Amino acid sequence: GPLPSGRGEALFSRYGCRLCHTLDGRGGLVGPTLNGVRDRKTRAEIIEWLDDPQKIKPGTIMPRFHLTPLEKQVLADHLLTR
Repeated sequence: GPLPSGRGEALFSRYGCRLCHTLDGRGGLVGPTLNGVRDRKTRAEIIEWLDDPQKIKPGTIMPRFHLTPLEKQVLADHLLTR
């Protein structure tokens, strides 16, 4: 079933996503805003990006975080609700 909504926010904080990305009006400006990402990317595309940003966009400054499959799914679902 669906995971508790707090899981996504907890991972977002743990991995420091807001240091570079704005979400819900708070965060950094290094990377693109993550509000409305559901209009730009599918769930599968978000998961693929989180798996290995360099593979999708060579030269991107976003590091690879070596997330577990579940962490990638939880983060993707969190972003898709924003």
